[in-house]
Amino acid sequence: MTAPTSDEPFDAAGATRAEAEVLARWLYEDILKRPSLKPGHVALLFRKLTQADTYLDALRRYGIPYVIEGEKHFYRRQEVIDLVNVLRVLDNPHDEVALVGVLRSPLGGLTDRELYDLRQAGFFDYRQHARLESWSHPCSTAVHRLYRHLAQLHHEVAVLPLADAIQLVFDQLPILELAAASLHAEQAVANLLKTKQTAAALLDRPHLTLSGLVDLMIARLEEQPDDAESPLVEESLEAIQVLTIHKAKGLEFPIVVLPGLHQGTGRERSVPMVSYDWSSGRYGLSLGNRHTFGSLFIHEKLKMREEAERRRVLYVGMTRAKELLLLSGGITAHPGGETVMELLRDIGEGEVGVATTKAITIGASAIPHLVVEAPERKLPRRSTVSMSAISTIDPASVAELWQERASAWMQARATPRQMTPTGMNRRDEPVMLCPAPSGGDPEVSRLVGVLAHRLLERWDFANDPARFADHIEAAVQTSLAGNQQDLACAVTESLRELFTLFGRSDIYARLRTATILGREIPFMMPWGKSQVMEGVIDVMYSLDEMIWIADYKTDAVRPDQAPARAERYRTQSEVYKAVAKHSLGIEEVRFHCLFLRCATAVEL
Repeated sequence: MTAPTSDEPFDAAGATRAEAEVLARWLYEDILKRPSLKPGHVALLFRKLTQADTYLDALRRYGIPYVIEGEKHFYRRQEVIDLVNVLRVLDNPHDEVALVGVLRSPLGGLTDRELYDLRQAGFFDYRQHARLESWSHPCSTAVHRLYRHLAQLHHEVAVLPLADAIQLVFDQLPILELAAASLHAEQAVANLLKTKQTAAALLDRPHLTLSGLVDLMIARLEEQPDDAESPLVEESLEAIQVLTIHKAKGLEFPIVVLPGLHQGTGRERSVPMVSYDWSSGRYGLSLGNRHTFGSLFIHEKLKMREEAERRRVLYVGMTRAKELLLLSGGITAHPGGETVMELLRDIGEGEVGVATTKAITIGASAIPHLVVEAPERKLPRRSTVSMSAISTIDPASVAELWQERASAWMQARATPRQMTPTGMNRRDEPVMLCPAPSGGDPEVSRLVGVLAHRLLERWDFANDPARFADHIEAAVQTSLAGNQQDLACAVTESLRELFTLFGRSDIYARLRTATILGREIPFMMPWGKSQVMEGVIDVMYSLDEMIWIADYKTDAVRPDQAPARAERYRTQSEVYKAVAKHSLGIEEVRFHCLFLRCATAVEL
C-alpha cells in the first residue's frame, strides 16, 4: 500500500502516480538487482490496459525495459500520432488539423502562441512556403525550412510506390533522430520502426495508395485495436511483461504484480430504460429516478454478476504467480466505486492501509501487509555545468568536434541500413541492361527472367527436361497481368528456346546428379558495423562432397562472352559464399553463374 507523506489524502489519480513510483523503485532497487532474476520474470497484470499508462511512465523513468501486450497503448504513443499526422498532411495539404499536429510536434517545435500567429498571418499552407520569406517572425525561418521539405515530399511521394514513399519520409525528415533525442528515446524509436513495419505489412493489399494507408492508420488510431503480434514472456527475458489478466490466461510468471487495487469500477452501470431478465422472465422499466420492481430486481442481479466477474478476474490474476504475488494499491480518501482493496477489507481480518497492520488474515492464510510512504517523483537527471567550467572551453576544439560529428552523421545518413548483393553489384560497377535476344522487347526479357526463376524454383531435375514445355504455358498464363497479355506469345517462345537448350546441356546433367539442398533460400546477416545484408540464393546443392551455390542468369550472351559477363557478378558471389560459410559453419563453398540462354557455367 502507498500512503501520502502529509496529512492531506490522495485522490485516485495522485494515489496511482505515487503507487507507480513505489513499484518502479522496488523493481529497480530490490528485484532486478538479484542475479537470478531477469526483467522477463516479472509481469504487471491489469484488468484493462488503459490503466497502465502511469505505471509505464514510472518504468521508463527508472530505465526499466518492458514489452506491452496489445496495441492500444502503442497507438496512443505521441510519436506514432505525430508520424500519422505527417502522412496526413503529405497526402492532403488542406488537412489543417494534421498540420497543427505536425507544427506542434518536435518536428515543428512551435508553441501555441506561435501557431496562433502563423494562422493569423495566413500561412497555414506549406505549399506556399516562399511567402514566408517576407514574414518577420522569430519562427519564420524554422517554419519555412519545414514547409519546404513538406512541399518537396508532397510532390515526390505522389509518383513513388508506396513502400518507397514511406522510406523517403523517414530519409528526408529527422523523425527517428528527434525520437532518439526524446526522454524515452529507445522506446520512441522502436515504436516508429514498428509503425513503419506495420505500414509495410499493409503494402501487399492491391491498389493501396497513400490515401488508403492514411485512412487505415487513422482508423487504428481511433479504434485502437486490441489484437497484436507482440512477443510474450516465453519469447523474451529482457523486458518486464505488461498485459491484461485476460491475455495472461494459461501463462505463469515467477513474479506477478496486480497494481491499482484502489482503482474502482467508476460509476455504476445504469440499467436500460426497458430491460429484461431471461432467467426469471421479468421486465423492468426505468424513467429518471423512478423504477419498477422488475427494474430494481434486474439492477441488483447486474451488480451481483459484476461483483462475481471482478472476483473471478482477480482470482485469475493471482493464480498467474509461481513464486511471488504482489497486491498493490494506494490509500485514497474516496475510492472510485467498488475496489479490490474494499473487498480485502470486507473478507480479511486486519486494517488494510494501516501501517501497524503486519498481515491481513483470510481464512487460514496470512498475507503480509506493508504500507510505504509515497516518495518524491523521480525526474530525469540533467547535467549542470558551472560557469568556471564554461570559461575553460576552447571554441576551436568544440567546433572541430562538431565538424567531426557532422561528418560522421552525414556518412551514417548516406549509408543504407539494408544491403542486397544486387545493390552491391550496382554500386561497384554499373551493370548495363542486358540486350533482349534477337533485338526483342526488353520487357519480354525481364518477364522471361522472372518466370525462368519461378519455374526452376519448383522443378525436379530428375524429370525429363522435355517436360519443361508442359509447364511454360501454364506459368505464362497465370503470371502475366492483364496489360501484359499481348507479350504472352513472345515470352512463351523465348522460354521454350531457353529451356530447350538448357535441358540438353551438361549443366542440367550436373544438377540432375547433385543433391539439391535448397532453392530460393532467403538470408539475412550482419554486414559491416551497422548494416544488414539480405537476399535470396537461387539454388544450393552438394556434389562430390562439395557445397555449391548457383545463380541463374538469363543474360543474352554467347558462350565466349559468359566469363566477362560473370565478372560483373563477382561481388554477389563473394556475398553468397560468405553467407553460406557464416550460416553453415563450413570452410569452403564454391559459386558459379549458370547462364541459361547459352547453357554455360562460369565459376567465380
